[in-house]
Order: sequence, then structure tokens, then C-alpha cells
Amino acid sequence: MKSLNFVITCCLVFFSLHAAAQKEIKLGLSEPENNSNSGIVPLNTMQVWATNNDIPDSVSWYAPYQTNYTYASRFKQKRADTTTVLKIINDYHIDTNQLNCHELKGYLEILSRRIKDSTQICILKKYNPFIDKETILTYLTNSLNKWTINDYPAAAVPRIKINLPYCVKNQTVVAQWEMFLFPFFSNITYQDKRLNKMPLSMSMGRVRVANFNNADIYFFKTEYSSPDSSSIKVRIRENGKMQEDKFSNNLKYKDEYNVTDTIVVNEKLYKVDSIAKNWQYVYLHAATGKENWHLRADKLAQLLPYFTNTKANLVIDFWGTWCAPCIAALPGMRDLQQKVKGSFNFLSICCDQPGNYTKAKEIFKENHIPWPQIFIDRRERANTLIADMDISAFPNYMIVTKTGNILFAGNGLEGFDELQKILLAKQL
Repeated sequence: MKSLNFVITCCLVFFSLHAAAQKEIKLGLSEPENNSNSGIVPLNTMQVWATNNDIPDSVSWYAPYQTNYTYASRFKQKRADTTTVLKIINDYHIDTNQLNCHELKGYLEILSRRIKDSTQICILKKYNPFIDKETILTYLTNSLNKWTINDYPAAAVPRIKINLPYCVKNQTVVAQWEMFLFPFFSNITYQDKRLNKMPLSMSMGRVRVANFNNADIYFFKTEYSSPDSSSIKVRIRENGKMQEDKFSNNLKYKDEYNVTDTIVVNEKLYKVDSIAKNWQYVYLHAATGKENWHLRADKLAQLLPYFTNTKANLVIDFWGTWCAPCIAALPGMRDLQQKVKGSFNFLSICCDQPGNYTKAKEIFKENHIPWPQIFIDRRERANTLIADMDISAFPNYMIVTKTGNILFAGNGLEGFDELQKILLAKQL
């Protein structure tokens, strides 16, 4: 009877702990003060008007807001005058009251113009008949010449909320989107030197922030390709700094997470469950695992044949024939393998053009590399080990267990030095 009670008690403790780990956390979302967590992109020009060859009077900018909508390519033509866009609208019978998905422009036209000592940035119904309200921002031109993307008054770049029509699965969806317009130098220079006198760049999307465990968690979506939340990205600020790509204490930190990733906040793991449709709340729960980075089963299966010493972990060297530092590091990798080969398996993964595979084999032969290598086509990396292991820099080094856990990741000279310390100390 006592043993039965003990078993029941253990079960209750287990389920209570499991329930605690899965407890839902609800966080309020608010608008950040500025756009610091959305990418800033330059705009293309449709037309430049200038009475002075060096200084434009007005510029018509092409600002695509649904970049995956191929129909927008019809409108990428430059136009000779301001009436052309109205002709396009008439030709394709765009009705702002009854929008047809196949007649959407897929871009905004934004006008910059000088009026005496001021500069105006305008989003007008004349050129964008589908918008429900116009936006006109007015600045003193002398002030714009003094501001940069690193030094400007926050109030000078207001959050613009605008309803835009999107073509999603052949259906027209009107969604409120947000944008910031920067009519001053934003580290972007133009081939048309006149535009450097009247620059304009943009950050577009939706950004919200939640404060949690002394960290700021930013959720942002840069393109309305679908109404679901799968394309939402996450960035985290801790101790006044944004997280960067690194691997520490068996945890993978990223400068930008997918919303489906396991995120790291103050060295603890969390999973995002959902974001309310109105972006007022986010729901998450504490993750139960100790690591947030391991290989998918189908990708791990590709590596299992290289665990020749089944009790040892696998050291992987990611390289390419186009990468001079990768080739320069091969002799050091060979010497390291000779010192620890009884304790670790080794493998190289060459990410390259298929035409360079023979060259890769020759480089291996010249450097007397004894371990095997496999090849991945650089053009198809999205569905390969390279993508699953989040490789974006070369040379890159990893230590992987036979169950798919990633114990170490590092790149460049610093990554190799750290790998060498770990292997020589035989910590794993």
C-alpha cells in the first residue's frame, strides 16, 4: 500500500511540474517609441523633376508593400508625367469601393516636393486611390540636411497607420499596416546624385513590444503575405543590447527569431503560443527542454552514417572552395583531428556550386584531410542541413550528439580556437 501511495505521489508531482512548465503567460503588447526593430529600405524612383540639374524640385517614389505579388511588376515602368498613373488606374478599372484582387497595384506612390524653404512628403489619393486618408508631412529643409538615421528627433518620424489592400490567395484583404518615412540621410546613397539632395527611405510593417523578466521582446511583421502569424519575427533586448547570434551554455541566441522558435530570455527558454489578432497581447509558456537547438530527425539521419565511433560526438567543419579562410584553416583542423581522433568523429560539409565539387576533393587531397565530406548545393540551401543548422558564416564549426543536440557552434578564427579548447580538454 505504501508503495502504491508513493507511485501516486510521484505521478502527482510530475503532472503538477508539467502543468507549471506549460502555464500560459499573458503579456501586454504596446507600440515602441520608434521603428528601431524594423529594417530600413531605400525606395525606387518613378520620376524626378528638377529645374536645377543638381537639386530636384520633386521626386515620385515607388514603395512596394506586397513584394511577392507579381502583378505589381506591371507598374514598375517609369512614367513621363503625373497623369500616367491615373491612366493605369483607368485602364485596369480600379474601383476603390469594390477592389478586385487582380487589379491591385501592390505599391504606394510617395511624393517628395520642395515648397520654398520646406520639404513635404505626401501620400496622396490622387496617386493611391485605394487609401482612405492622405498623409502630408512638412519639414524645414535645413533641418533635414542636419539629421541622420542615428541622430534625429523621434517626433520627426511619426508612425503612419494606413489601410492597404493585399492580394492573398486570390482574395483581396484590407489590412492596417504601419510605416515610418525617413526624408534624410539613412546610410543609403543613390546612383542618381540628385536624390542625395532629397533622400527618402522607409520602414514598413507592424511592431509591438512586451516587457518580460527585465527584457524587451519585440514582435514584428514586415510583409502582409497572409493573415496568420507564421511570418512574425522576434527580437529581444537584454541589458540595453539586442541579442546577437551566438551559442552559449547549450543555448542558441539569435538576433532574429522566427515566432515558432524557442526563444531565450534571461537564459530561460520560452515558446510563443499565439498573438492576439489585434496585437494587444502575446501568449507564451516556459519550454521544458534544456536546449533550444537540435536537428530535425530527417536531417539527423543524414549525419548518422558518420558516427563511426558510436560513443563519440561528431565535429563538423562547414566550408567552401570560395572561402579563403576556410581553406587556410584546414591544416589546423587536420592537426586537431590527429590529437583527438579516438574521442571524436569528424566530417566536413562543403557548401558550394556543383561545378566546384572536384576542386573541393583536390583541396582535401592536397591538405591530407582523412575524414569524409559531403556536398550541398549553395543554390538549394534552404531545405538542407545548412539551413537547419542555421549556418550563415564560414568557416563554421559544430559539435553534434548522436541524438541531434548541438553542443557547440562557432565561426571564424574565434570559433576554431574555442573548438580546439573544448576538444583538447575532452569536455564532451
